[in-house]
Amino acid sequence: MPRTKCTEHGVLQVKAPWAESGSGFTMLFEAFIMELATAITVNEIADLVGEHDTRLWRILNRYVDEACATEDYSSTAKIGINETSSKKGHRT
Repeated sequence: MPRTKCTEHGVLQVKAPWAESGSGFTMLFEAFIMELATAITVNEIADLVGEHDTRLWRILNRYVDEACATEDYSSTAKIGINETSSKKGHRT
């Protein structure tokens, strides 16, 4: 993307409508990562796309955080948790 050097604001880069600011990836690529994450592990995705898993986790965490921020749990009265563990020596 084109960049300019401003005496007042420093180096500025044109914002691409197809990419999240500062992400380094296009929205289409991020959508692809999100879709893959429903089926395979992040390490498998990293191997498939040739990218480091920590960069992929940043994509996943950003979208999960955005989704959680829009949820409204104010009417939730009770929650249930079902834990299953196969760890040796685990007692229920």
